[in-house]
Amino acid sequence: MMNKRVLMFKCPTCGEDIHTEVDLSEMRKEEGGIYSLTIVHGTENPHIVIVYLDENGSIRGVESFDKVIALNIERTERMAMMIAGKKSSETRSVEGYSVKVSICPKLKSPDLIRKVKNPIEARILAQCDGRNTVDDIKSRTGLPMEIVLFTISKYANKKWIRYVSVIKKRTD
Repeated sequence: MMNKRVLMFKCPTCGEDIHTEVDLSEMRKEEGGIYSLTIVHGTENPHIVIVYLDENGSIRGVESFDKVIALNIERTERMAMMIAGKKSSETRSVEGYSVKVSICPKLKSPDLIRKVKNPIEARILAQCDGRNTVDDIKSRTGLPMEIVLFTISKYANKKWIRYVSVIKKRTD
C-alpha cells in the first residue's frame, strides 16, 4: 500500500528549499511512531539533512550536519568482507597473476536508480554495479568518501544493495 507525501522545507545548513517525495510505506518507523528520512544534499559542500515525519507524513523536525565523520575505507571493506565470509587481505595466484578478492556493492536492479530523487545518490548508485569497490566509486564520482559510504550504507539498509566478491588483478 503506497502512502506518498510531498515534502517541502528549508535546509538548515545552506537555506536552500528542498522538495522531495516520500512513500511512508517504504520507510522504517522508529520508536514512537516517527519516521526519519536522510538526504544527502548540496553539490559543492555536501551535507546531510534528516527530516522527521509523523504517521501522517507531517514534518515534525529537520536537522542537518555539515561536518560528516569520515570513515576508514579499509575498516569498511574489512567489515564487508567479513559479511561475505572472506579474509580482508586475501591474495591468490591465478594463472601466474597475483589477484585480490575485493568486495563490491551491487545494486539489485538498475531500475531502482529511477526511484532516487537525489542526483548525488543516483550518481553513486549508478556505480554500484558489482565491479567497483567503494574506493573506485569515490574516484569515479569525485565525491568525498563519507558521502559515498553514507549513501551505500543507506541503500544497503533498504536492501537495494548487496555485496559481491570479485577477483581483481593486483596492481600494487
